[in-house]
Amino acid sequence: MVGLLLVLLYFGNILHQCGDIELNPGPNPRRGASATSATSSADGEPSLRDVMDLLADIKGDIKEMKNGFANLQEEVREVREEVSEVWRMNNELKSENDVLKTKVERLEAKTDDLECRSKRNNVMFYGLPREENEKWEDCEATVRELIVDKLELAGDIQFDRVHRVSAKPDSPVIARCCFYKDKELILKAKRKLKGSDIFIGEDFSQRVRDIRKKLTPHLKAAQKDGKKATMIYDHLVINGKKCVVDKDDRLHERK
Repeated sequence: MVGLLLVLLYFGNILHQCGDIELNPGPNPRRGASATSATSSADGEPSLRDVMDLLADIKGDIKEMKNGFANLQEEVREVREEVSEVWRMNNELKSENDVLKTKVERLEAKTDDLECRSKRNNVMFYGLPREENEKWEDCEATVRELIVDKLELAGDIQFDRVHRVSAKPDSPVIARCCFYKDKELILKAKRKLKGSDIFIGEDFSQRVRDIRKKLTPHLKAAQKDGKKATMIYDHLVINGKKCVVDKDDRLHERK
């Protein structure tokens, strides 16, 4: 197609040089055969040799264009192969990334589980007044006083350690029970603090705390609707059904 266009352009150029056909009616018949020689005429019209040379040039240009087109096709083929190789490598990297992502998620889950297990015997006390220059011994004394006077439990519960979580004035107190059954006794008796400014809860990993924070509004809404609802670890139990929140904080039943 391109070669045909070039031929037309060349012949168009020849016709342009020839001028109007009416103004160039051809050789004068009175001049005889000598007027139609292979050389150019006196008025500058192209000869047969000029046309043949022009056609030879066109043929050379077409050949050159074919070679150029062939080279272009080869380059396109090489580019396609390179693109295919890039896609293949990208797919391999994606597969490897998916595998690594799964492994990381499993490791995070195991780490979170280990952290929660290490906090299994911990009890959190919120709202306990803080004394000036308070030491950990003072914290334990405050907790024991609460257990005996408010929770009405025996004062022989053993703690591994009792201390504030941070230096903030309203920082909660964390108490690590030596026995899990003592932690359960404290949690069951916490309802006796209803109406006070003190709250008792469990100690969880940051992941579980974030989830429980999202679950709290759903828990209150279910209880407000008269449903039997409670929060256990990282999920809710509403009318006997286990419910969790998705990434958009929407509550749905766990399958």
